[in-house]
Amino acid sequence: MRKFKYNKKNNLLKKSQNNLYNVILLKGDNIVYDSTSKGLPLLIKLTALKEFQPPNKIPLFLDHEDKISNLVGEVKNIYYKEPYLFGEMEIYDTSLGKDIKKLIENKKITDLSVKMLTEEHFDYIKKINIVDKIKKLISVSLVLEGADKYAKIQL
Repeated sequence: MRKFKYNKKNNLLKKSQNNLYNVILLKGDNIVYDSTSKGLPLLIKLTALKEFQPPNKIPLFLDHEDKISNLVGEVKNIYYKEPYLFGEMEIYDTSLGKDIKKLIENKKITDLSVKMLTEEHFDYIKKINIVDKIKKLISVSLVLEGADKYAKIQL
């Protein structure tokens, strides 16, 4: 059975000439191990995703290298549908973008990583960092292996 993909307006989203891909950015109530949590797990509370007001769009980079030479596109139309934060990833029509699209289509790149500013606290009993609030999404990166196993390009 084929799965169809929809954008936040419930319009069918197709892989198209517009270089758009559905993406999952984050999953709520999911434990991730990211590089900034000093080896401790990080739990993004479902309520943090529900209450977050996402921006219209954020830049898409390669490997968290937030510099103009690694800018390959943007993620836009970001929306929440329990338990995920979704978006539409657009790859720019440049020579680097064309190479990236080939890698995506051949499933060589499937993972995403989100750079964000959060409010969090440490649970001393569970020994885990807990994200209470997402203040800002800064950027998204195409990576070989993301901290959130659900943060993927949906092909």
